[in-house]
Amino acid sequence: MISLFTRHPRSKGISYIEHAKFAALVGAKLLISAAYFLVHALLPFIPIRADYNLEAMISFLNKENKKVS
Repeated sequence: MISLFTRHPRSKGISYIEHAKFAALVGAKLLISAAYFLVHALLPFIPIRADYNLEAMISFLNKENKKVS
């Protein structure tokens, strides 16, 4: 049963805790980004912060994936 939780992280060379932290960080960043986009949709004069735009998200994910590949 434990292997269900550890197989994927171990295949990437990281621990379950490291994987959980990373996945939670990505999820939080995506939720914040989504909130910025929803606000921007209603109030287009409010800009989306540069660190939460789509290009920044893609760059962040690519950088993090290269660390474990």
